[in-house]
Amino acid sequence: MNHGQILEVLSTLPYQQDRDYGALICFPEIYESLSCTDIGRKYDIKVKLYELEQAGTIKVIHFNEPGFRDVVAGIQLTGVH
Repeated sequence: MNHGQILEVLSTLPYQQDRDYGALICFPEIYESLSCTDIGRKYDIKVKLYELEQAGTIKVIHFNEPGFRDVVAGIQLTGVH
């Protein structure tokens, strides 16, 4: 899947309001939606999310708890219109 295809999938997922992180698309929903694609594995999905963040189209949100700061909580779409 290319970045555009991934963004299409992400844009269909619902936002959830989180008291600590604001409105975000939670990682479990992202994983469930993309795990059946050719990306498949959790690590590969995270790599694609970081690539999209570098491109400025999403913001990856990490948990803000000690010991969990490298765990992805979800994303926020930033550059999709």
